[in-house]
Amino acid sequence: WGRGADSFISMIYERLILMRDLLAEDGSIYVHCDWRVNSSVRACLDEVFGQEHFGSEIVWKRSNPKSHVTVNFPVVTDTIFRYARGERHTYKQLYTAHDESYVESAYKYEDEHGRYRLLPLLNPNTDRPNLDYEFLGVRRVWRWSRNRMEEAYRQGLVVQLNPGAVPQYKKHLDDSEGKTVTNLWPDVSAALGNQDIAYPTQKPEALLERIIKA
Repeated sequence: WGRGADSFISMIYERLILMRDLLAEDGSIYVHCDWRVNSSVRACLDEVFGQEHFGSEIVWKRSNPKSHVTVNFPVVTDTIFRYARGERHTYKQLYTAHDESYVESAYKYEDEHGRYRLLPLLNPNTDRPNLDYEFLGVRRVWRWSRNRMEEAYRQGLVVQLNPGAVPQYKKHLDDSEGKTVTNLWPDVSAALGNQDIAYPTQKPEALLERIIKA
């Protein structure tokens, strides 16, 4: 910007008002900033959009620390604030593929349908008399009704590893939505690669794609 922090914040404030007025009632705005102005930008967003419409403070890891010694913690993250225009904003939970190491450790079984893991069928709420019954010789308070349990067993989704063992449920990797995307984004590279660079602070397509999908 080159005109000082006060001038920058004044410019941002005016543009935020314009963006709010142009934004659809169910829309959201994502504002990217770095450590130098993130507190001031958030104050502007609170005033323009209202604190009650604050959605998320996303921490984007955009670089790795340099090897040289510094006098403070190296800064490797930027901030992306998400605010909604109104109460009817749109948001969709995002997922990414599980890490290979996680898949190998968590989904350690395999059948003709692919990798799967075994999950408990016991109900944490033991005060459910309608779910208290015997199944495969084991009496417990289950998560599912008897009909659902028997249907899953017929489909090969309920297994008993040994006689007398508590039955468990098969969850296949292909049925998993993946790893939940949180407000920490360490997996979106800031590198632009062969993308056309129209301006110095251009954002990578992967970052924009994630925001649009949400």
